[in-house]
Amino acid sequence: MAKKRTSSYASDFNNVLQLKDNKELETAKARIEELEKIRQQLEKQLETSTSNSLVRVHNILLDKIEVNPNQPRKSFFDIIEMRNLLLAQGQRQPIILVQIPGRDKYTIFDGERRYRASQMLALKEIKAIFIPYNPDTFELDVLITALNRKEINALDEAESIIKVIQRSLVLEPLEIANKLSSFISFLRRQKKLEYLSELASDFSKREYCCQHIEFRDEVETRICLDIVDLGRSPISVSGNNFPLLKLTEDLKVAIREYGLNDNIAMSLNLISPHSKKLKGKISDLDSLKIRKDLVAQILEQKLSIRSGKRLINQRISKILGLETQPSNKTFSYLDRINVNKLSAQEKVDLLSKLENLVKVLKNGGKFGDN
Repeated sequence: MAKKRTSSYASDFNNVLQLKDNKELETAKARIEELEKIRQQLEKQLETSTSNSLVRVHNILLDKIEVNPNQPRKSFFDIIEMRNLLLAQGQRQPIILVQIPGRDKYTIFDGERRYRASQMLALKEIKAIFIPYNPDTFELDVLITALNRKEINALDEAESIIKVIQRSLVLEPLEIANKLSSFISFLRRQKKLEYLSELASDFSKREYCCQHIEFRDEVETRICLDIVDLGRSPISVSGNNFPLLKLTEDLKVAIREYGLNDNIAMSLNLISPHSKKLKGKISDLDSLKIRKDLVAQILEQKLSIRSGKRLINQRISKILGLETQPSNKTFSYLDRINVNKLSAQEKVDLLSKLENLVKVLKNGGKFGDN
């Protein structure tokens, strides 16, 4: 029975959209879940199998393989971790390849991190399995597979979702993001946002929720349903993913190549002559230099989100000329002491400490007599 499940692995990828035409994803969410179960079963078989009786694994020369230029994931800053894993344990899971007609090399469907790590180790071969190539569904299959990988970052995820939506709508990324944001604001005013939330959380209530949502046009319908069919919430995507599309290119690079936190990146994006706060107060060149300096400092010091944002706000205040002399808050707690609420002993103790402090100050800030 395991063999039968394995043999249907490739067809499950290629048939994700057969219940509707290539531009729609009506049942993709349910199919994705099934697909992931099959993937997990396959990986378990590969780990426990001591032969190629369950699935045929090939040793393929690295120079016979090429990456997919449309791979949704663009972030490979963590490739060192995969290299170390290969050194410690070897290649436990084969990559997945397809043979695209007319190309001399095999194209990676899944497993680019393992491929890149193998290149770093100067390996000549890599373990791989093949699935049939279907030109009608290949790119969408790659997108869906990438979106269900835990290691994909929010920026790559946002751009992948946009690509899926653009299969149905001829709109620019920011047009899609703005359209969704406007629709969510409309639903919030109409007090119907709960239906959109429920639509994303319960696939069985799709028709019921759509009737109550009352989409204003087909564009809003397509955007929301495409996102839901990918197993995502339109509300979450609009609030957490799509804002990253507005990042400057240098910040996108910092996220993808150096692992910069996306929340910090959004704060850094405010350092721009195009932001409302700094408009006319800084040039593009100066803002780029400041952002790069801050990125380097944040990454080098491994600052938390809170500390990173504090640093950014300090720099923005400096640009605006709002810097103030640091106030001495060392004894600010004294202002909060309510003497009337102190006990008799507490008053004595406080008076004694203040007398000692006065002596120290008279002595030039030094303890002891000179």
